[in-house]
Amino acid sequence: LVPMKRRNSGNNGYLGIDKVTNPTTGKLSSSKIYNIGVRENSYNQFGNTANAFGMVSGNYQRPTEWQALPGVTAGSQQIVGLFAVYDNDTNVCGLRIQGAYQVNWGDGTSNTYANDAIAVKRYDRTTYAGLTSSVFRNYKTVLLTVTPQAGQTFTSVQFSPAVSGTVSGYSSINMTNWLDIRMAGSSISTLTVSAWAGSSIYSGMLEQFEFVGTAVLTSFIFIDCRSLRRIISFPSTRLVTNWQSIFYGCRALQEIPRPALDGLLTGNASPYAYTFYQCFSLKHLPIEIMDCRSTTSVNGTFVSCFNLQRVPQFINTQNVTDFNSVFSGCMSIEEVPFFDTTKNTNFYGMFYQCFSLKYLPSALTGASGTNFQYMFYNCIQLKTLPYIDTKNGTNFSDFVRDCYSLETIPQYDFASATNLTRFAYQSSNLKYIPDFKNSTSAITNMDSAFYACQSLIEAPGITTSNVTNITSLFNSCNSLKTIPTYDFSKVTTSSTPFSSTGSLISVGISGCSFSVSYASNTLGATALNSIYSSLATVGISGAAARTITVSGNWGTATDTPEIAIGKGWTVTG
Repeated sequence: LVPMKRRNSGNNGYLGIDKVTNPTTGKLSSSKIYNIGVRENSYNQFGNTANAFGMVSGNYQRPTEWQALPGVTAGSQQIVGLFAVYDNDTNVCGLRIQGAYQVNWGDGTSNTYANDAIAVKRYDRTTYAGLTSSVFRNYKTVLLTVTPQAGQTFTSVQFSPAVSGTVSGYSSINMTNWLDIRMAGSSISTLTVSAWAGSSIYSGMLEQFEFVGTAVLTSFIFIDCRSLRRIISFPSTRLVTNWQSIFYGCRALQEIPRPALDGLLTGNASPYAYTFYQCFSLKHLPIEIMDCRSTTSVNGTFVSCFNLQRVPQFINTQNVTDFNSVFSGCMSIEEVPFFDTTKNTNFYGMFYQCFSLKYLPSALTGASGTNFQYMFYNCIQLKTLPYIDTKNGTNFSDFVRDCYSLETIPQYDFASATNLTRFAYQSSNLKYIPDFKNSTSAITNMDSAFYACQSLIEAPGITTSNVTNITSLFNSCNSLKTIPTYDFSKVTTSSTPFSSTGSLISVGISGCSFSVSYASNTLGATALNSIYSSLATVGISGAAARTITVSGNWGTATDTPEIAIGKGWTVTG
C-alpha cells in the first residue's frame, strides 16, 4: 500500500447537499451535484492528458489526426484496427485467432494464417516513410483488417500475443501499439485485448474499443490498457465466471458499458480479486449489486478507484473469506452498504485511505477475522466505527491511524491481539478509547500506538505484561491526564514514550527499567512518589544506572526522589 496525498480536499469531489438518502442501500441523494475535478498535467507517455497517477478527466475525443475506422456489422466476423507506427524498426504487431484467418496489414501486404497461429508484422522505417496518414505524437497510423478464411469462424481473438522468439531479436517487446479497435464475431468465446501473463503482452496505447453485436464470451481481459478511455459497446458477459484482474490497470477508463458487467450479477463469478484495480478515472459502475455467492475472494476489487463515487452492494458474501484492501484508495466514496463478513479472515486495508468515507454499516460480522492491519487508515472524515467481532484478531497495526475526525472507538475484543503498532497514530480528535476488552499477555508491540492522539484524556486499560516496544507510545498526547496500571517489566525498546504530553496527573506504570522522562507535566508529589515506588530496581542505591526526568512538574518541590535513588536511579529535576 502506497500512501496517497488527498485530492480535491476542499469539497470532497462534489458541490451541493451532502445528505445521504439511504445509508443502507448506498444510494446517494439525487440533489447531490458532482463536480469531480482532476488537476491536468502534461501529456503522459502515451499522449493522454493525465495527472501524476494517470487519472484523466473530461469527455474523450478521438484524435482527428487518426484515420477513421470503417463500419462493422453486427453478426459479421470482422476486425478493423488502428495501429501506431513510429519512425523506427520495432513496431511489432501480433494477432492470434482461433479460426483460420487473413490479415490486410494496411501497408499493401496481406497474409493468411492457420487456425490458432500467431500472425506477426514488423513495421519499420520504410513502412513509416510510405504511410500517408498524419503524424500525431510522433507516429503515423496504419489501418488493419482481419477476416476469416472461407468456411472459418472466429472463436477466440488475442490482440496481444507474446512475440518473443517469433520475430528474431525482439524478445524484449512487452507492449503493442493498438490505438483503436472495432470488431464483431457472434461465436467468439475468448477475447484477450491486453494481458501480461506468459502468452501475452499489454496494449498500453489502446484508447478506444468497440465490440459490435453479440458474442458467447466465457473469458475476456483488458489488463493494463492504461490509455483506454472508452469502450463504446460490448456484448453480454453473463457466461464469464473468472473476473480476476479483468480491468486491472485501466487507469484512464471512465465508464464501462452495462453488458460488459452482466457476469457480476449471475452469482457464478469467482474470484473478484483486483477486478477494477487502479481504475483511477472510473466514476461509476452501471450496476447496483455484485453477486458473490460463488466466490471466496474480493481481494483488491476496487483498489485505487480514486474517482469512484459509489460502490455496488456486495450480496451473498457469506462464503467470502478475503476482503483484503477491497476498497483501499477509494478516495471519493462516502459510504459503503452492508455486506456479510462472517467468514472473512482478512480485513487488511479494507477501507485504507477512503478519504471521503463518512458512513459504514453499524456492524460488520468479523468473528473469523485475524488481520485488521490498516483497516481504517486515513479515513479522515469517519466519525464513528462499526461494531466488529474482533476476538480472533491478532494484528491491529495502523488500525485507525490518521482518522482525524474519529472521536471514540467501540468496545472491541482484543483476546487474541499481539500487535498494536501505530494503532491510533495521529487520530487527533480521539477523545475516548474503552479498555481493551480481554486483552492478554500476547500483546508485544505498542510502538506509537497512541502517538499524537491530542484529544485523548485517559489511556485505555491494556494487558502489557509482555510488551517489549513502547517507542513514542503516548508521544504528543498533550491532553492525556491519566495512564492506568501498565506492567512494563519486559520493555526493551522505549524511545520517547511520554514526550510532549504536558497534562499528566497520574501514571500507573510499574516495572520500568529503562531511562524515562515525565518532564513538563502536572504531576504532584504523591503522583511522583507513586512512580518512584513502581520503578524496577536497576542497581544498588546511588548506582545511577538509569535516569528518570521529572523537571517541570509542580510536585518536585515536596516529592521524595530518594525512593528512586535507592533503586539505582538518577532523578533529574
